[in-house]
Amino acid sequence: MMLNNSKGRRIGHSRTLKLGGGAADPLAKLTARRGWFALLAIGLLAAGVAGFFVSGAVAQAQEQETALPSTYDTDGDGLIEIGNLDQLNAVRWDLDGDGVPSDGNEEDYAAAFPVANEGSVCPTNTTCTGYELTTNLDFDENDDGEITAADSTYWNEGSGWEPLGYRRSYNRPVFKATFEGNGHTIDNLFINRPEADGLVGLFGYIGSGGLVRRIGLTGMSVSGVDFVGGLAGINNMGTITASYATGAVSGDEYVGGLVGSNGGSIRGSYAAGSVSGDHYVGGLVAWNSGSIQASYSSGSVTGFRAAGGLVSRNYSIGPGRVRGSYATGSVSGRTTFGGLVSLNDYDGATLDSYFDSVALGRVGEYGKTTSELQTPTSYTGISANWNLDLGID
Repeated sequence: MMLNNSKGRRIGHSRTLKLGGGAADPLAKLTARRGWFALLAIGLLAAGVAGFFVSGAVAQAQEQETALPSTYDTDGDGLIEIGNLDQLNAVRWDLDGDGVPSDGNEEDYAAAFPVANEGSVCPTNTTCTGYELTTNLDFDENDDGEITAADSTYWNEGSGWEPLGYRRSYNRPVFKATFEGNGHTIDNLFINRPEADGLVGLFGYIGSGGLVRRIGLTGMSVSGVDFVGGLAGINNMGTITASYATGAVSGDEYVGGLVGSNGGSIRGSYAAGSVSGDHYVGGLVAWNSGSIQASYSSGSVTGFRAAGGLVSRNYSIGPGRVRGSYATGSVSGRTTFGGLVSLNDYDGATLDSYFDSVALGRVGEYGKTTSELQTPTSYTGISANWNLDLGID
């Protein structure tokens, strides 16, 4: 049957198309062709849509790949740049700072420092020697004022941060690269390792060739057993310059506000807050067999034996020298405690260094009043020999 419009023209055909034989009907053939054209059009459209999404996904992947840096030493100074806690954590897999992770840790390191194709963490034409901060870091990631499991994976079931260069035996690696803070801070460092086998701090062990400078730790809470310090458990033949730590540090033996045991060099650095322990407790350093220059402690120190405002035990075999430094905090202990140094063993040298006798409530060989310590405005009097070249830029 035909349908006609108002002018009597045919506009359609209701006859069913037979594909299996019968008389050839030109209109039916046209209708069949239109059907195949429609199917073809739909197929092409579907292919086009699929192609669009595929090409879009490829473009997005390419864009993401392009967004990745080609290197993490953008200023070419040989120091790999750290901009988040995951990258700070990745330092433990490259303690010599050359941008090449230790065996077995390649994937974890690459996840912290992803690079674009053909890129490398350290530029191929550069020899990297360490790391540097490009921003402040904070372990209180949700800004609620406390460190809990809600903050990050660095809660570690209540144990907190695992120190970098955690050496307790001679077959374990130590930090022996440069760590440049660039004046930035690491806030709210949390460590609670009362069952640990020692070496507690942001760094567990800084070894020969290790250099840590211009970094500040604020609001820290660090607790361990022995060789405990805010910045490092042990500094053995390394150098710490223009750095500081504020907060609370506690442990059993060899507990210092900045470093637990120093057999290297500490220059132009300080610790503030509270330091507590049983044996050998120092406001800045617990055991010193190295060199401390132009540094100070302003926190309270509490220990059972050998508590010192600046250093607990100053041991000359190393050469155990304290120069141009001071302590202004209170010191309390059962036996053998001192405002500046508790024990000077084997002629440990203490030069041009003092403690605040008013804050301590007692006088002594190195005691000066608060006013005397605050009065010098030039290199005269008690500060006559404080004009020291610390090698700090």
